[in-house]
Amino acid sequence: MTPGFHFTAIKEAVPYVVEEASRFVGLLKSKQGQPMEAKKVFTSVTLRVIIKTAFGGDFDPTWMEVIIVH
Repeated sequence: MTPGFHFTAIKEAVPYVVEEASRFVGLLKSKQGQPMEAKKVFTSVTLRVIIKTAFGGDFDPTWMEVIIVH
């Protein structure tokens, strides 16, 4: 488990966390006042960060998100 959570690996994930956090904030603004299922939203954010960190820009997370989150 250590290599996956080594400080270098975590630092590499930071841009993806920021990107997905921004996407999340945009979602919150667009759904203002509407209920959202927290588990689905946070699973989606987490999944996208993991996929982008593990596969970079060469992998489209959308289809996997549909299978796992919804």
